Amino acid sequence: MRIGKAIVAATFAIGLGSSCAFAQTPTAVTTTATTATFTAVVANIDQAAGTISLTQAMPAKPAAPGTVNTAASTATGDYQVSNAALFGATTVGATVQATVERINGQPTITALK
Repeated sequence: MRIGKAIVAATFAIGLGSSCAFAQTPTAVTTTATTATFTAVVANIDQAAGTISLTQAMPAKPAAPGTVNTAASTATGDYQVSNAALFGATTVGATVQATVERINGQPTITALK
């Protein structure tokens, strides 16, 4: 009987200890930044909103295997600007190489070339 009680007590202690370890909250949160660099055309500059819209050409997909699709598509996105000097670094219609990072959860332009 004592061996059975000891095994139950040990199992309970191990189970409780492992669940308590998972229940602890971290004292510091580490975030990793994601960075993307791509070529795009400046579609719009809105200094009041603090955004620059970029249009990027997307590769065309074939309609069916073995066919050729010549219709290229584009994607346009609005990006926050990390530095007000970036507004003067470009004009609408210019082709730029943009570096975008997530800052506070928002895609933000950090560099334009």
